[in-house]
Amino acid sequence: MKLSDHLGKFCLASSLVVSSTSFGGASNPPPEEQYVDGFALIDAETEETLQNITSYSVLNLEPYSGRKLDFKVNAARDAVNSVEINWNSTSSNIDSARPFRLWGIEGAPSGTLVQGPHTLSVRAYNQSNATGDFLQEKRATVYINTQQNDDGDDGGGDDGDDGGRRERPKFPNEPSQVERISKPITVKAGQTYDAKGKGFYATYDSCNQDEGMRPCFYLEKGAKLINAHMMRCPDGIHTKGDDVTIEKVYFHTVCEDAITVRHNRATIKDSWFKGGQDKTLQLTSGRGGRVEGNVFLDSVRPVRSGDTTVDLVVQDNEFWNIKSDNIILQKGSAIYKNNYTDGTNCMIRVKDRGVVYNEGGNQSYNVKKRESSCLESGGRIVNR
Repeated sequence: MKLSDHLGKFCLASSLVVSSTSFGGASNPPPEEQYVDGFALIDAETEETLQNITSYSVLNLEPYSGRKLDFKVNAARDAVNSVEINWNSTSSNIDSARPFRLWGIEGAPSGTLVQGPHTLSVRAYNQSNATGDFLQEKRATVYINTQQNDDGDDGGGDDGDDGGRRERPKFPNEPSQVERISKPITVKAGQTYDAKGKGFYATYDSCNQDEGMRPCFYLEKGAKLINAHMMRCPDGIHTKGDDVTIEKVYFHTVCEDAITVRHNRATIKDSWFKGGQDKTLQLTSGRGGRVEGNVFLDSVRPVRSGDTTVDLVVQDNEFWNIKSDNIILQKGSAIYKNNYTDGTNCMIRVKDRGVVYNEGGNQSYNVKKRESSCLESGGRIVNR
């Protein structure tokens, strides 16, 4: 057989072509030390490496039909402590634990590994939560010719069907203007602070899980914060009075917590939250709070209440690739309705005699646990 015949058969069998390069050029030369060696395609559940992806790779996805697939970053163990990994700028994850992964145990969302060209990229940092010194940026161009066969099984906790399944939303672009602040901003009682799409970057404290750090904003009674981008805010936003509103606020990185509420009737709406290593919304106390129309991407615990949070309403939100549970209710009471989930452990976890009223209208995919497995110490979920 001629060499050309061998090559022809080899190309026909291929389904994933990857060429890997570092970003940069004459104005931004690559670093002297390579902190990122490349990527690997892995089994999302077992973490088995299926194929290392470096300068050039060929892979047929068909043999992996029925398996959940993910990508990990091959990084230097001592130097790299977190990464931000992206797929086509539509899926992203900040990971501070090895192996540094894109989607996690649930693997690639439905409709992600489709035929055509794609871009896989990573930014590596020497501290957790994509903070500290930026070390290196690297990307791979991925071309998929043949997809996995879809067996149609979305997991035991789902109550949606593929007909209503949504595309994972793309996080809003970074703002063109970013203000560096050296101390928190206080929005006075009854006032509205319209940031008009500006970003805020705190130069104080750390972006990690240390307690006692300062927020970017304090909101007094009746204050409103709208149209703001949080680029680096050690402890996000704190309430200092009842009836505050947080609307269209975009957390590009969640440090300790994004929002801490200790007052009544706080409204958090139409906002976006990406990443975070612990709580996103810490609702320590208060009556009649509302969490509605928000998008949570790759969070650990999007909504967590305290012992004295009552009459909380959680509705019309989207939860994507949640590492723990959508909402954790500690005592108290809440209403949960019209929410969309794609990837979580429990949609609702209730502890210590708390009660959540599930009023329906929810869609869910890739939910690991049934309701009965998410109740602790007398907690209840009441469907009505």
